[in-house]
Amino acid sequence: MPSLITHYEFSKQYFKDKERFFYIASQGPDVYFYNGYSFFPTKNKKKREKIKNIRSFGSYLHEIDPYISFSFLIQKVSEEKDESKRKLLLNFVEGMMSHYILDRVAHPYVYYVTGFPLSEKMHSFYHMYLETCLNVLVMDYYKDYPSFKEVLKPNKEESKEVSLLMYELAKHLSYEGIEDTTYRESLKTMLKVNRVINSKVFGLRKRFLNKFMKFSSANSMSIPKLKNLPKEDIANLKKKEYFDTVTNESKGNDTFFEILDKASKELKIAITIIEDIVIKNLDVYDELNRFLNKIDHDGVKVGSEMKYSDVIFTPDSFK
Repeated sequence: MPSLITHYEFSKQYFKDKERFFYIASQGPDVYFYNGYSFFPTKNKKKREKIKNIRSFGSYLHEIDPYISFSFLIQKVSEEKDESKRKLLLNFVEGMMSHYILDRVAHPYVYYVTGFPLSEKMHSFYHMYLETCLNVLVMDYYKDYPSFKEVLKPNKEESKEVSLLMYELAKHLSYEGIEDTTYRESLKTMLKVNRVINSKVFGLRKRFLNKFMKFSSANSMSIPKLKNLPKEDIANLKKKEYFDTVTNESKGNDTFFEILDKASKELKIAITIIEDIVIKNLDVYDELNRFLNKIDHDGVKVGSEMKYSDVIFTPDSFK
């Protein structure tokens, strides 16, 4: 996942005329990764298993053929008779598509320079840390510095509706353990966690995390100041060629900002297809399927194995 501010700024800067939940939904399934997140984790085994299962749902949505989830969501929007609710859900689904498109276009670069698998602690740290640092460059690039409330705070009634839609998606996928409140509760936690780990009240928080929790997820998500970004060329501004993690074929030498521009063009195509179905009532699901092309959120064909990388960080990068 490019990190939350990058997803928000991507949707905001390229698509300025959307409703509120388009921008919130640009966080995609990442919302579920925050379920149950606490600085004092529960010791209750059942609660831990429930939290693990919900977070795994977020991973599952990243890994499956996106046509399976998006075709269902679009169909549910099309069937909605209430006009205001239909508009809300359409913006939500288009926001989810925004997340997917940026993931699939940006992740080939991110994985190539940070490595994999994410189950390995240092690769997971490098991945999240790079994406958090990209937040800083993206905010500086657009000269826009949104609060986490702006990025993540929903209308309560609207959050209930979209949470219900995601519950219905889980049922459609036969994924157990997701309730009609799970999405909105996870979204609340996402907001709370990011407010805490990036709080300006605790001015020494980054210094503390670097000293005592250097390679923790909390530190990787804690946004540094622009002047404290790593020396590595994290946005590929020097335009170094990078390669496909599966095939090792060249992916070009785009900077991260050129990657954002490419993703915006793909999202425009996707939104046109969605609105052809929902608004114009056209049966273009085959076109949607061809466009998605069984490419997952990592930017590779579903089920593909990543093999190639050229990691720009080492543990010594963080001394």
